[in-house]
Amino acid sequence: MSVIANGYPFALGASSSGGGGGGGGGGGTPTQVQASGTADETIAAGDVVRLALNGEAGLTAGRIVKATASTVNGSEVIGIASSSASQGGALTFIVAGAAPTKFGSAPATTTNGSIVYLDTTIGQASLTAPSGAGTSIVRIGKVFGANGIAATPDIILNIQTPVLQG
Repeated sequence: MSVIANGYPFALGASSSGGGGGGGGGGGTPTQVQASGTADETIAAGDVVRLALNGEAGLTAGRIVKATASTVNGSEVIGIASSSASQGGALTFIVAGAAPTKFGSAPATTTNGSIVYLDTTIGQASLTAPSGAGTSIVRIGKVFGANGIAATPDIILNIQTPVLQG
């Protein structure tokens, strides 16, 4: 099935092959809803991604790039990359379900169930909401598969609208 999001076409598909990141967290294989598009930069599996907007210097509107909480435009998260791609390559990303997600370091098992935020480090998630004027707070889900070893534990996606800090 394909859909139009913000004027750009995406192919949607469901997958029952969840996880692969941190593992653990609850048995069973979570279902994912995935979409695909074209990368506008090098993206790795687990990166938090967004759509490039019209008028962003050096980017092609409607292509997929890494998200960051450092800017308003950069914080409009659409999902988590489930594959890797180079600029101009096809990229599949997870928009709902469990997604192995990149953190700066491996979250401890005690963080399972904690809220996950978009980080100010491009393409990464964090257990701490960003602070400071001009940054955006974006809740992207909850930790589901942290084991203290993998820096890409599963999170259950619940992507919310960015809140700009004054």
